[in-house]
Amino acid sequence: MKKKLFCLAATTAVAWSVPALAQDAQSLLRDKGCLACHSVDNKVVGPAYKDVAKKYRGRKDAEAYLAGKIREGSNGVWGQNGGYELPYGITAAVDFSAYSGVPSQQTYLFLSNTTNPFPSSTGGVTLRVGPYGAVAAPPRYMTNARASKTLKLRGTQRLRIDVDAFNLFNTNVPWSSGADPSISFLEGPTYGLISRVATPRVGRAGVTFAF
Repeated sequence: MKKKLFCLAATTAVAWSVPALAQDAQSLLRDKGCLACHSVDNKVVGPAYKDVAKKYRGRKDAEAYLAGKIREGSNGVWGQNGGYELPYGITAAVDFSAYSGVPSQQTYLFLSNTTNPFPSSTGGVTLRVGPYGAVAAPPRYMTNARASKTLKLRGTQRLRIDVDAFNLFNTNVPWSSGADPSISFLEGPTYGLISRVATPRVGRAGVTFAF
């Protein structure tokens, strides 16, 4: 954990605060194995370095704050994640995220023609009933995992092999976001209709050569 935080602070302080030393920061990240869990632009297991720079931009005590995180350790600032150094120089890391379902409200269809159970838009009126939040999309739990190994070649040459598994347990509940629960609570033939689900399990392998 402390090594990962060291990578986090070093990159924030060096790569963005002092652009002239960005190449040195990249070498530091590569040599310390930080790129097993982080990347510059996108979240892997830990946050992207650009997101770290954005989060602490303008904070006067950013350097001291991050230094304290390095010394004392930290957890939960960017979600729950952890890494472990396995034998043979393999780094394994896991990121777990939990999302509450977006709340919504039930509706009731008052029919103008009781002989037709599913009338057209002119056959009745739909009104919201019950308190808001009485129904909601189900919670969503996502687990991503990564295994990484860096091979030292000649001189400063490095070869890094990454294997990723996104949505490790293949969660397939509605993917609610913002104000959209991605599931219909409108009474009628569309009740319970799901419009969007979590992306199914995806595996990815990559190789990076640095010199």
